[in-house]
Amino acid sequence: MKKFISILLALVLVLALCACGNDTNANANATGDSNANGNATGDSNANGNEQKAETIVGTWTGTVDMLKLVGDENQEMMAYFESLPLDLTLEFKEDGTYTMSGDPESLIPAMKAGMLKYMSALAGQELTEDDLKGMGVDLDQAIEEGVAEMASEMTATGTYTMDGNKFTLNNSNAEGEDNGKGSFSGNTLTFETPNGSFELTRK
Repeated sequence: MKKFISILLALVLVLALCACGNDTNANANATGDSNANGNATGDSNANGNEQKAETIVGTWTGTVDMLKLVGDENQEMMAYFESLPLDLTLEFKEDGTYTMSGDPESLIPAMKAGMLKYMSALAGQELTEDDLKGMGVDLDQAIEEGVAEMASEMTATGTYTMDGNKFTLNNSNAEGEDNGKGSFSGNTLTFETPNGSFELTRK
């Protein structure tokens, strides 16, 4: 999840610099794999009768407001955005691996609204997209190009471990830090981050 937030912040920064007439590229590569050391499923054998335990294996989806997960140190820039909804998919496999992916196109409407507010603040007056085009700034093109570059980076893979109904995601490139943790019950999964939590639903 830290990777996703970093990529999002990089995109916002790039758009801001482009809007100010600068040309830059944001790159954030942090995918990784590690060896699985936990099982995603469980069986209990009581009185000789095999009983299937609740399993996290499967696909979980939801829309996450990334704005709520951004740390306080980034709030000044992010204050121009009301929300940053990202469609997120988290898949747990039976072999102890996971894949987390986000659809950056779901960010486009909110990103456009936020950047308009940012540019208006710089100009000291309310601006429209047509005003920006007259200034040589094509907001649609800038956001679409940023999202296209962002799309290839919005996937994280690794392994996960289970402790009852609690999970920990492990990323070998995270320098010993986990990539997220949480718990699940029935069809609801709660994902915890240092700056807040969000829920996904079993697909």
